[in-house]
Amino acid sequence: MRVTTLARTVWDQLTAATHQRTPFTLAWVATGSAPRAMILRAVDAPELFLATDRRSAKCAELAADPRIGVTVLDDDAGVQVRLRGVGDLVDDPVLRRRAWDSFGPGTRALFSAPLAPGTPIDEATDLTPDTDDATLFDRFAWLRIRVDEIDHLDLGVPGHRRHLMRRDDGWAARRVVP
Repeated sequence: MRVTTLARTVWDQLTAATHQRTPFTLAWVATGSAPRAMILRAVDAPELFLATDRRSAKCAELAADPRIGVTVLDDDAGVQVRLRGVGDLVDDPVLRRRAWDSFGPGTRALFSAPLAPGTPIDEATDLTPDTDDATLFDRFAWLRIRVDEIDHLDLGVPGHRRHLMRRDDGWAARRVVP
């Protein structure tokens, strides 16, 4: 599949964000509820991968409706990229384990809460973190997003410049009104 220069630039920027902190490392991900900030963990174009808690609401939302949107912003350059596609949780135990093994202790600790994200608590709630690696791994979900569309908006040029690129069109960049 031929990939346009603009599409290749976007994929390269997304990939770079998984190896070092860049403006595209923090992605805003929207499923059926409010968008939430997540760290972009891996890119294998046309797929993005993020870590999440299997017990989170977004996992149930994706099971009901796999449509997903991701927005990244480079505020200094004035570039916003919106990606649309479908999401699912990777079931392959080898792929999940490979992702898990790439995480440091800080990332693994994100799965140590004994209760699901968003669970109401009070002063008496026991929030002693779990430390068993097998328990933490069971809570970990590897979210795969198959990107179907890239909407690239460059606010850093006079008059702004916007392009839409779709996987079905070989990522051909079509200029549209900003």
